[in-house]
Amino acid sequence: MVKGLFIVLEGIDGCGKSTQIKGLANYVFDLDKSKHVFLTREPTKISKYGEQVRKLLANKKDPKKDSEFFTKLYVKDRWFHVKNHILPMINARCMVLSDRYKFSTFAYQLAQGADLKTLQQLHKGFPVPNLTIIIDITAEEAMKRLGKIGNKKEVFENLEFLTKVRENYLRMKEIFAEENIVVINGMRPKEEVFKEIKKEVHKIL
Repeated sequence: MVKGLFIVLEGIDGCGKSTQIKGLANYVFDLDKSKHVFLTREPTKISKYGEQVRKLLANKKDPKKDSEFFTKLYVKDRWFHVKNHILPMINARCMVLSDRYKFSTFAYQLAQGADLKTLQQLHKGFPVPNLTIIIDITAEEAMKRLGKIGNKKEVFENLEFLTKVRENYLRMKEIFAEENIVVINGMRPKEEVFKEIKKEVHKIL
């Protein structure tokens, strides 16, 4: 049986992945009427673990604290997400587009001080995306963009912390050497970024 595809967009806060993934969903949906698209995100708001994560993100003050607790919640929320949504949609031959996945936990929780081997162990058995696109921008640019949005800042939206998170994202091709991971320069106009995203997606269609 032919299965669907699993594509993930990643990057530090403010990189533009949420805008790009919505554009990608529309593009793929219009590209071919036989393609069904399932758009999702992490952390979810459909599990009690995801709800708890989102409360912590809004209320915590120190980004370097509670890495073990954050990791535990993220992984439990991810298992819920995978079992109840991602895998069923892939098996139903849909294209699953996820705004964040396991790479966020590695990038952010490593910046909090989590152990790499522990994170790798906790993620054994998770489905591997057909394509992961990391939109790369500097932490300075991220803070500038987040400031323009004007929303209340979450605990990880901190210049020093996001600098470490970005460094971790740039290690993902090394950490997940056997996976299809592409890093795209997100410092350019969003139209140019989207053009490159489409190019990478067409390689696996």
